[in-house]
Amino acid sequence: MEKFVVWCRGILLGLGVVGAAALAYALARSGLNHVVPNGNVLVDYVNVVVILLTTVTVFFTVAAIALAILGIWGFRNIKSDAAKSAEDSVKITMKDAFEPNGVAYNEIREEIIDESGPLGKWLRQEIQRQVTEQLTVRRAQLVVDEDDATDEGDQE
Repeated sequence: MEKFVVWCRGILLGLGVVGAAALAYALARSGLNHVVPNGNVLVDYVNVVVILLTTVTVFFTVAAIALAILGIWGFRNIKSDAAKSAEDSVKITMKDAFEPNGVAYNEIREEIIDESGPLGKWLRQEIQRQVTEQLTVRRAQLVVDEDDATDEGDQE
């Protein structure tokens, strides 16, 4: 996005320089510098107004064409730059959040691991419930030799 802003500033500066050059050229060609034989400068205000309005019109036309080109070409770049910037921002935020002492890391530790929050207590109860249900089903399938301390059960 910064490249686009710098590029737009350069275009506008260039258009200003071109406009000033066009104005100077138009003034030189219009005869405003025509000197009458007695040394006085002939100034016709109607010609000055026409030249200035023409110069402004040309300047705005060139600016409109440049903005149209920027609008067509720049929209794609702005869209891709915005998507890339958002993706980079999310990556940085997620990385910072899940580092030790990050916001997400601390929340997970407090809520689940330390069981200080309701989510941790609920999760612990849900795990115990699931394990109990699964063991009840699996216990019927296991054959355990009660006399052998190393026997953890066979599926026979």
